[in-house]
Amino acid sequence: MISETIAAQFTSGSLWLALIGLALATLLSEDLTCIGGGLLVAAGKAPFWPVLGACMVGIFIGDVLLVYVGRAVGRPLIDHPWVKRRVSADSLLRAERWFQTHGGRLVLATRFMPGVRLPAYLAAGILRVPWLPFLGWFALGCVLWTPLLVGGTVLAGERLLRVFAAW
Repeated sequence: MISETIAAQFTSGSLWLALIGLALATLLSEDLTCIGGGLLVAAGKAPFWPVLGACMVGIFIGDVLLVYVGRAVGRPLIDHPWVKRRVSADSLLRAERWFQTHGGRLVLATRFMPGVRLPAYLAAGILRVPWLPFLGWFALGCVLWTPLLVGGTVLAGERLLRVFAAW
């Protein structure tokens, strides 16, 4: 299992390799990686701050990659004749303006609403959000959300580990 492999890296002294593994795992599942990292900390197999940092870095990179995919793949789809018949240039322009004005708060809010991040971040890319302000919103979302999930798991970890041991 992935968590056993990461735990083995922590105990064998390959902390950097384990942290890189955690950061990469966030690209597959942010929530499960943060929970897994928190359980590693709760079990005494990993230090809190490096685990938190690895999860935050991985999540931030994943957020930025989704916006990039929206720009690189989604934006050209807007020019497809099927889409052009259904989405007017005026409505696209209005959506871009709305996202530039309110999109940062939307990005921050979606950080706390699993399941809506993917479409919101792809839309941010498709609607050509300005990079610099949105990098700040993504960073703020990571700084607020990741410690809640990792830290909450650490706090509840002892109880969770007892439940898992019973299984």
